[in-house]
Amino acid sequence: MTSDDHEEAQLALALARYEIIGRYLALDPPRGQRRQVLEQLAAKPWPWVGGDPIEVSAETLRVWIRRYRAEGLPGLMDKPRTKSGVGVLDDQQRELICTLKRDVPERSLDRIITIAEELALVAPGVLKRSTVHRVLQEQGISARAARVPDTQDLDRFEAAFPNDLWQSDLLT
Repeated sequence: MTSDDHEEAQLALALARYEIIGRYLALDPPRGQRRQVLEQLAAKPWPWVGGDPIEVSAETLRVWIRRYRAEGLPGLMDKPRTKSGVGVLDDQQRELICTLKRDVPERSLDRIITIAEELALVAPGVLKRSTVHRVLQEQGISARAARVPDTQDLDRFEAAFPNDLWQSDLLT
């Protein structure tokens, strides 16, 4: 998708959003009727960019109206997201995370992050728990080792075999 196509798609999205909130803006309801008008607008289906009808919640309409009043039509366009997550890490950093986990499988995500930052191989704040977890999951090393069930783990007053425990009540 070229930048012109992206801009056209963003403009179409903004115009579709404006079409929905335009009725609210034209009515400019008084303070006591705003919620009721928003809920009426949210209750009906609206034509969307691809032609399919959609329903929008009253809270979403409130957000779009607030953004339109603050920034105009550009406020109704989606803002670009900052690059984050696994894509931010280079191959060396991914390998470091995997090596730290392979060396000591019991190591927690927080401990892996701390060690990587202390070694100054990763800038502080770059690694997040979710990012480290995704890297480990991709390599298949994020799962905890299965524990062998303990056969001696018995409930209170339960014996290992029948007739091992007898109990009686006496009246005196």
